[in-house]
Amino acid sequence: MRIRSLVVLTHARQGLPPGSLLSHILPYWRAEGRTITVHQGLRPPPRADACLLHVDLTRVPDDYLALMEDFPIRLNERTADISRRRVSGNLVARDDAYDGPVIVKTNLNYYGRPEAYLRSRTEVAAAWLAERLPARWTRRLPGGQYFVLPDKAAVPPWIWRAPGLVVERFFGARGGVRNRVELWYFLGKRGVVSPIAGNSEVLRSGHNAEDLPLEETVTEAAHARRAALGFDYGKFDVIEASDGAHVIDANRTPYGEDVMFPDDYEICRRLAPGLDDFAE
Repeated sequence: MRIRSLVVLTHARQGLPPGSLLSHILPYWRAEGRTITVHQGLRPPPRADACLLHVDLTRVPDDYLALMEDFPIRLNERTADISRRRVSGNLVARDDAYDGPVIVKTNLNYYGRPEAYLRSRTEVAAAWLAERLPARWTRRLPGGQYFVLPDKAAVPPWIWRAPGLVVERFFGARGGVRNRVELWYFLGKRGVVSPIAGNSEVLRSGHNAEDLPLEETVTEAAHARRAALGFDYGKFDVIEASDGAHVIDANRTPYGEDVMFPDDYEICRRLAPGLDDFAE
C-alpha cells in the first residue's frame, strides 16, 4: 500500500520553516506524485490519506490535535507533550540517592525558544526585564544555556523550586574530554544516525561539534524509548554511558543545518520511504 496524500499540520504563526528537516523531505514525496499540503493554522484541513503533526511547541494546543481526528492515519498524534518531565528517563530529585554529575535544563524543549517567539509585546518586554535580574529571582537559566554541575549538592536551592527547570543525570565527560552524541533521525521503520563529537560538555551540531560519518543503527534502548513515547517521526539525541544508552533529547520537529550538506540530503533521502510504512 501507499500513502498518496499527506497533510502537514503547522502552527498558525510558524508554518513549515525552510530550515526544518521535513521541508527538505517533502520534495522527495512530491517527485513521486504524492499530494502534499502544508496546512497552517486552525481552519479545517483538506482530506488526505494521512496527516503529520508538525507544531514546533513543547505542548501542542488541543485545538491543533482536534484537526487530526478525521484522518485515518495520524502521525505523531501521541507526541503532544514533549516536556522534559514527560520524555526524560533521567530526572534527578533533590532527595534521591544519585550522587553523580548533573545537568540543569529547561522543562520546555529547546530552551523554550519556540514559545518565546510567540510572545506578545507585553511578554517580550517582561522577558527583557527578567534577563536583567538575578536568575534566582526569575527562576530561569543563567545566560539561557544548560549547565553541568559535579553533583546535585552543587545545585543552587532555588533551582529545585523553579517549575520551569529540571535536573537530570549527566552522562558525558567533563573537563574538556571528547564527548560523542548520536543524533538519530527516524520516520516509520527508516532511520539514520548522524553522530557528533567535541570537547564541550553540551554539544550542538554546527556550533561546537564535529559531524562524523553517518551510521545505520541505534541501540535497542533507544528504539524502546521511542515506542514508549509514541514518536512516528522525529529526532532523538542518544548518548552511550557505562550503564547503557540514554535518550537525552526528543524532538518532533527536527531542524536541518542552516546550510544543507550532502549528509543532510542523504538523511532526507533515507527517511523519505518511511512514509509508506504507516500504510501497512
